Amino acid sequence: LGRQEVSFDNQRLVGAVDWVQRARSFDGARWLRQGKNYSADLFYFQVSEGDTTDPDGSFAPAGASDTNFGGLHVAFPVAGHNVSLAYYGLNATAAGALYHTAGAYATGAAGPATYSAEAYYQDIEIGGANGSAVLGAVTVGYDKLPQGGNVAVWYEYVGGDGAAENAFSTLFATNHKFYGEMDFFL
Repeated sequence: LGRQEVSFDNQRLVGAVDWVQRARSFDGARWLRQGKNYSADLFYFQVSEGDTTDPDGSFAPAGASDTNFGGLHVAFPVAGHNVSLAYYGLNATAAGALYHTAGAYATGAAGPATYSAEAYYQDIEIGGANGSAVLGAVTVGYDKLPQGGNVAVWYEYVGGDGAAENAFSTLFATNHKFYGEMDFFL
């Protein structure tokens, strides 16, 4: 219970952004269960309350009602690979926005070859209008170059159903890892 930093997987959708002076933390409740072959996080956070403003201006303009964020994240190994399944729900009442995001993330290696793959679907309701968006990404790398180091190739796709308000929301991501300084425009 209380204030806490939370990061899941590669921080594509939920990350602490601990590299800035004012890192991201959440206020709420989190239940963590770790077993021999899995970990599970169930959480509920209040992102903004009443007429306060989210310092980043992401979801709660001045005069906003509560903004709530919750979900379930489960991670487990499968034949030497790491797999995660997640559901995230964000209710930004001031903007009349409701985001339901579900997806999977996987990483692994076979000898010197490595990979990561992720796919998310997002159901969006903003001001009574409905839409959907998707995000998919694949990275394949090779880690044993003769002089050390590695090389990787990646592909990413982010898209919505055509309406600008239905673009995929990366929620509380550590975007600079994926988009560099361009995360300013997300």
